[in-house]
Amino acid sequence: MPGLQRLIDGRRTRCDVHGALRGLAPSLPAGATLRLRRVTWKPGRNARASFDLATAGSVVPVHLRWFLDRPESPRSDVATAPRPRPVRADVAPTHAAAALFRSGDAAVAGGRLLVWPADPDRRRVAELVGRRMAPLVRVVGRSASPQVRVVRYRPGQRHVLHVTGAASSVFVKIGRPADVPVALMRADVVRAALAPHSVHAAAPVWASTEWGAVAFGALVGHSLAELVGNRRAGAAEALQATGAVLAALHRATPVGISGLGRIDATVEAAAVRRAGEHLSLLAPDTVGPLCALLDRAVAVLEHDATADVTLVHGDAKCDHVLVHRGGLSLIDFDSVAMGDPAFDVGRLLADLVWLVAPVWRPAARAAFMLGYDRQDRRFLRRAAAWEALAIVKQAVRRIPVLDPHIGPRFAGQLLEARQVLAPPA
Repeated sequence: MPGLQRLIDGRRTRCDVHGALRGLAPSLPAGATLRLRRVTWKPGRNARASFDLATAGSVVPVHLRWFLDRPESPRSDVATAPRPRPVRADVAPTHAAAALFRSGDAAVAGGRLLVWPADPDRRRVAELVGRRMAPLVRVVGRSASPQVRVVRYRPGQRHVLHVTGAASSVFVKIGRPADVPVALMRADVVRAALAPHSVHAAAPVWASTEWGAVAFGALVGHSLAELVGNRRAGAAEALQATGAVLAALHRATPVGISGLGRIDATVEAAAVRRAGEHLSLLAPDTVGPLCALLDRAVAVLEHDATADVTLVHGDAKCDHVLVHRGGLSLIDFDSVAMGDPAFDVGRLLADLVWLVAPVWRPAARAAFMLGYDRQDRRFLRRAAAWEALAIVKQAVRRIPVLDPHIGPRFAGQLLEARQVLAPPA
């Protein structure tokens, strides 16, 4: 842990990153500061860190990947002195750049430094940004300088932008070209399922396999997470409405749809194990109890196996529900699949464990379940098993790797999951 802390968040690393940035972009304004945003690391693999580079007029995402546990040769498309590619001033102050990173710390072999919108695995991202989002002009309205906010910058994965033009704004997801048709199908299926219930669902307004991008119209409203986290007025009513929306989605199972994928308990448990590999070194006392919990949850789901397979959102958490005067809006359909409807119920209840203070949590859970309106014991057992899996999955992903209290914090979440799976008599 001390070595990882020194590597990712230490003064030497920050100085090295600043030096590399000056080499890549000499015109970078003086006084730019780095704020650590996200860290991922697993034993036997490379570490990755995301920073926000704050300058006088903007925030530029920076991604740093270290070659820690095994040597890695530089890719042919990442040069030590790349040709600068000009981009818009409000997206990045100087250049999109990628370069090999050499640290002054002898413990660090080096790595790759990427400055938005550079992505060796998604080369067209920089071109799309460099063209000032020209393909989107007809959607957001012609503007001399459309505003672009980088919501998510993860090289090699998927990027999310918020683009505002003269007429409207959209959220743009940029990934692999092959993902575009599936993303459109998922959005269409959900919108068709919810249309009779007057529930707004994020609608694709532009898509391009050439760019690997899908744009969704921006929806109004406040996040349900904000409402329940702050226990604001109307939170209980919004939770009840959310339960009703998920119930409507589960009842409106489409016919003849293929290619959506299938939710599977064994696969989900394996994903939790992979996500928590770092606990073997950072919180080893929790690994045995975690594996026992995963095995128990899968056993419950296999014992109570159901033929009740429906359309499921797949990532039903409070951040993906928007609350407004007209009702609710549902967003983010990247995980839509076929599966046990109890999966969505357990996922949202697990999110309440993370967001809601214990004193109000029983009332919040009751409001959501009142809206969902299904109380048979077999279904509730499955929902509890899915919830236990979701609690530990979100814990291993959300508790920062560099948190000095990662062990006790994860142990607390593990206890919550055990109590859900086998509540005290």
